[in-house]
Amino acid sequence: MSLPPQRILVFRSGCLGDHLVALPAYWALREAFPQAHITLMSEEPLDPNHVTPPQFVPQQVLFDAFSNYPTARRGRSPWMTLKFAWSLRQGHYDLLVYLGERQRTHPAIVARDLRFFRLTGLGKVIGHRGGEALPAEYDGRDLRIVSNETENLLARLIADGVTPPRRGNDWLALTEGEHFRAKTWLQKEGITSRDRSRCLAIGVGGKFPSKIWPEERFAEVGRNLIQQYDILPIIF
Repeated sequence: MSLPPQRILVFRSGCLGDHLVALPAYWALREAFPQAHITLMSEEPLDPNHVTPPQFVPQQVLFDAFSNYPTARRGRSPWMTLKFAWSLRQGHYDLLVYLGERQRTHPAIVARDLRFFRLTGLGKVIGHRGGEALPAEYDGRDLRIVSNETENLLARLIADGVTPPRRGNDWLALTEGEHFRAKTWLQKEGITSRDRSRCLAIGVGGKFPSKIWPEERFAEVGRNLIQQYDILPIIF
């Protein structure tokens, strides 16, 4: 019987939203390998204002370390790639968990990524198969319903023998202090415990121009939600 992996590298690109939807998969890995040293590797942020995993992922609970990889969008050079590959070799990882976002799971892209990781000594890989592919480009017909990204990531881990997490919905493992600060803020804003079931968070920013609306459009959506569903919007 082979020994469980001792040092695991988890590959997941993206920023805040990409890692939030991956939290159940992260918990599944921690429950499956409770004694392992697990490092989360994500892309180097393009903007210092972008929220990165160490700022919100439960540290010393889910992951023991965080690292970034250089992206081509930042002008990655061959020397940077070699230096990065050498640093991965020095990590002595014995398992790679490939959790590339669904747009990145085209067989050709996965094969390219895995070739690179194998050059660094990472031969054992899970998480790179078993998910549901996105439909082909929009051709004017109704879009097909697909599983969400959280379900897709868990399906890929389950395909390699990792069981779904037993944890409830507290994916962020919020501390008592964090709960207290949130409660204090809500009280300061006059939001009662009865109001909280009506609260809806609305994020009005985005990393890509295509995700950024004029403020008046967000305002219109907010007004419609208030009128139709009696929600209480909280703007981030």
